[in-house]
Amino acid sequence: MMSVTGSDDGSGPVDGSADDHVEGSDGHEDRTEESKGIPEWKDKLALLQEFTNTTATLRILIDALVGERDSSQLGGEQPDVVKKYLHTSVRKGWVTNAPSGERGQMFLTLAVELLMEKGASGDQEALRTALEKGTFDEFKRLVTGESDRIRDGHGFIIFGVRIPLPDIVKDVNTGMLDQRRLYLSYDAPEIWDKIARAYDQFNYCREALNQFLKSRVWKDFCQSEGFAGAVAFGAGSASKDVMICEALREVKGNSPLSYTLVDCSYYMLDHTFEVLEENSVQEQSRVELQLYHQDFTQMSKDDFPVSASPGPRAWFITGGTIGNVDESKFLASVARVCQAGDLLMISMDTIAAEGEARKQHCRELLERYNRPSIRNLLKLPLRAVWEHIGDDGSVADAVHRIDVKSSDPSQYSAVPNGSFSVYFTAGLESRLKREMVLAVSTRYVEGSFKEFAEERGFEYVETYSARQDRNFKILVFRYRG
Repeated sequence: MMSVTGSDDGSGPVDGSADDHVEGSDGHEDRTEESKGIPEWKDKLALLQEFTNTTATLRILIDALVGERDSSQLGGEQPDVVKKYLHTSVRKGWVTNAPSGERGQMFLTLAVELLMEKGASGDQEALRTALEKGTFDEFKRLVTGESDRIRDGHGFIIFGVRIPLPDIVKDVNTGMLDQRRLYLSYDAPEIWDKIARAYDQFNYCREALNQFLKSRVWKDFCQSEGFAGAVAFGAGSASKDVMICEALREVKGNSPLSYTLVDCSYYMLDHTFEVLEENSVQEQSRVELQLYHQDFTQMSKDDFPVSASPGPRAWFITGGTIGNVDESKFLASVARVCQAGDLLMISMDTIAAEGEARKQHCRELLERYNRPSIRNLLKLPLRAVWEHIGDDGSVADAVHRIDVKSSDPSQYSAVPNGSFSVYFTAGLESRLKREMVLAVSTRYVEGSFKEFAEERGFEYVETYSARQDRNFKILVFRYRG
């Protein structure tokens, strides 16, 4: 029986301190030092986390390694015990020095099995050899292969590029955390679902989307010669994806259509695909699903699979997601991959330009965001800060110190003339000597956003508002090319 409870690697019991994080190759770790036993171990560990989408913390990696295995698959040990001691071992030394001893062999075995489950191109024996004895480049070739496709647990093909990990050193130095950290967790879809169920804006978005999908603008566009389908940015709350796919099903004609979902988080993509699969989107349908693992603010025509294919497409960013990203980078990114004449639908919460209505809306937004469900979502980026600064407190305690603030006019938005942002700080000003911003959500003056988009090649077409809240809208633009 394999024992994981001994001290063969000299590690002690879990001490309750924060999880460790392995930075990418552009992070602050010094990768020139040779790790004991395994060549280029730190690079290999970073690739393991990146490929399996466990980049947020090592605890998430270990949870994924153990997965749903029972004791019969873990040398007779209980899963919780294995997780506890693997985490201790990694945190106490395996970040710098390669896994050793009996416990280390279990870690490597589980790592190779996880890579195989996530679609690594090499066979299991070759992967294990490359991991333990090969160079980083040899290991990387066997993991990623020559293809840009990853096969997920459902046997579904995900197009993807290797997204550089968020750089915590840069984030802390600038005082602004990369918001991709909100989604790089296996439990991110569950957290988002809880927020959606408790958040009125979720229903408003569905209402506005429903108005658009019934409109003459949508129906006429779908009858365009060579109409090819739709692309959606941001996975997670799959009900809107179901609505768009159902609308595609109703398009007249026999030619195949595609629905492409783009997100930086494998977990969010996988969750959305499960929901679409449950709703039988592809069964007896000419709508083909495509998942694309990519940062949609950094797309290029060379690595985006649908950009080179002919036919007009409809591009969607729903749920107010535009308020969480750099708007200028997003529009530039879409312009690089779409075609002249394509439609872009942007959903957003709008705000009055001035007056008492604006002031009241701002007060309501601050109250709306001061909720336990929102704070729970911020645990993941907060944990990354905690690990980096080495604070002795717990993340759970730190969540209660998160401050909800406003910026009016917004200093976090690229859209001028009236944008308003709610932002969250970590409550670490005394420690960091600056605010540490964990997340930002922006509202826009409709006319200002139209001008902003027009200046970037997107011609305004029409607006569709939610019936329950006329401030929540979908703005439709046509790319001029």
